[in-house]
Amino acid sequence: MLKKILVYWRDIPSQVIVQRGRRREKVMLSDRFQQAIDRAAMRAGKGGSGPYLAEWRRETTTVNAAGELREIARAEARRFEEAFSDERLEALIKSHGRGVVGEADEKQRFSSAERLAKDGKAGG
Repeated sequence: MLKKILVYWRDIPSQVIVQRGRRREKVMLSDRFQQAIDRAAMRAGKGGSGPYLAEWRRETTTVNAAGELREIARAEARRFEEAFSDERLEALIKSHGRGVVGEADEKQRFSSAERLAKDGKAGG
């Protein structure tokens, strides 16, 4: 079992952290994510350090995964790179970093699929 920690500014992902025991690996997403965060923060009027920092959050889940932590973290980062097109990031920027219509359903579907896979019930 390992912990998967996803770091977000509002609904824009920034970093993937995986941890097994005391060992931890971190992977930052590409610069386009940080640029999207900065642009969304400015649009939202969160340019000051206090308001900006208050919008960061972490989502932690426990998953079954074998292999090297670094590779697991990189694979998760690749998943975000593929899932967040430039158009999707632009929509998040325009909505001040908040998820746009349809993303909540997508996130729920993805979370459900992760839970099923974790429980060993996913079809293959």
